[in-house]
Amino acid sequence: LDTVPPVALEPASAAVGIESMLTGVLGVGERLPTWSGAYENPIAESSGFAALALGVGMALIAFLLISITIAVSAFTVGLIDGAWLLRRLNRRQLRGRVREQDDPLDPFLRSRDAVDEKGIESRPGPTATPCPRWWGLGLVSVVGPVRTENQDHAIAWDQGQFRVIVVGDGMGGLPRGKEAATTATRRVARHLAAQIADGNMLSRPLEVIREGFNVAAGALRITAGITGNGDGLRTTLIVVVLTPQAMFWGYIGDGGLWVYRQDGTIDNILTGHKDPDAPNVLFASLGPTVEGYPEIGSTGRCPGDVVFVGSDGVFDRVPDAAEFSASVVDAARDHFNGDLQRTVDEVGRQLSAARDTDGTPICDDNLTLAVAVPDNEAPPARVSRPREEPAHV
Repeated sequence: LDTVPPVALEPASAAVGIESMLTGVLGVGERLPTWSGAYENPIAESSGFAALALGVGMALIAFLLISITIAVSAFTVGLIDGAWLLRRLNRRQLRGRVREQDDPLDPFLRSRDAVDEKGIESRPGPTATPCPRWWGLGLVSVVGPVRTENQDHAIAWDQGQFRVIVVGDGMGGLPRGKEAATTATRRVARHLAAQIADGNMLSRPLEVIREGFNVAAGALRITAGITGNGDGLRTTLIVVVLTPQAMFWGYIGDGGLWVYRQDGTIDNILTGHKDPDAPNVLFASLGPTVEGYPEIGSTGRCPGDVVFVGSDGVFDRVPDAAEFSASVVDAARDHFNGDLQRTVDEVGRQLSAARDTDGTPICDDNLTLAVAVPDNEAPPARVSRPREEPAHV
């Protein structure tokens, strides 16, 4: 009946035709009353509304079922991957100051660029939670008065209870020394940040540092494989992780690492991997192939300890470690209100400007220096002696 359109019929023939059609189709035995005029089908109209309502209802039910399925699936995936997602998020939450010197930073470390009056690039990183001003962390890396390129690279940051310093020195002015130092320090920094976030630095600190050297060597091998040439891709590497209770460290090659104790004594930790007969030749370093082995260890700490870390450009030119350390500590206290960053900036400036009596620069290499305390304590007792200049070195 739905297919029968309304038509205009003559009175007599319409009654007979409709009666015969309905009787045959519906099986109605009784006679239907006759009528005349235009025919309208109420059964068809009712069936159309019912079909439309049924279709809308089915669509709503399907939509609800699909929504419930998606929600349940998302919740299940969240339960399964929740721990992994939290670890990934925590790895990006580097608390405290992050500082990288002498090279463009990766996005998660980049903040701003600064150039001093001599054009020496210094790029401090972001300050998620500002490092406390008093006896925190200072890091400087400058090209020096002789070299045309800074092949040192250093990164330092605070993360939770840890204070981390990584220093690399591209070897001997080789053509790819800068690339090697940058690659190694950045890769180790990522490794340490991830391990600290996962809690491994608390449970197995020395293993984490040892793994860092393997990770750095692997990154240099990959770099050599991509470029097809590993010549000159070699660097030293120093890693220091400070906690309130101890200092964990590792190094390969040369440079400097010592602790200036509160009583004025020096605890020298790093002994360079140098040939005694050829001081400019290292028998251990990182590259596409590792030469020698890194030294890994830990050192206890006392209140008031100050840690000095850096490249050989600084430490090989310091005639008296205790005198130099005392000068830096006194300058930080007396002239820079305990701000170690301003202190090491001044040290780098003075080392670059230092000259012999004949005008020859005393420092002929790149200069990188980090000074830190494991936590923010009161400064050590002042060493009493005459002074002429702030941070006179």
